[in-house]
Amino acid sequence: MLTKYAHLVLFPVNPGTLANYRKGFRPSGAKSDPSDAGLLVDLLVHHREKLRHLDPDTEQTRTLQFLWKHAGSSSTTKRATRTA
Repeated sequence: MLTKYAHLVLFPVNPGTLANYRKGFRPSGAKSDPSDAGLLVDLLVHHREKLRHLDPDTEQTRTLQFLWKHAGSSSTTKRATRTA
């Protein structure tokens, strides 16, 4: 996942936002991955100030997420082993 790279600034874009933006340029509604990628770049370049960037996790929160994920999976495994 890209959030592990602290130097990247991510701008999550709601699919509906992109769909509405696309309608302004392609009234037919035609879409494709390459054209959507170009529209996303255009949206970011021209309207960045209106988009919210994703606040990156700190090292501590990434560690906590890692520990939580692995603690949950091991307890699930223990429960499944006990009931079997």
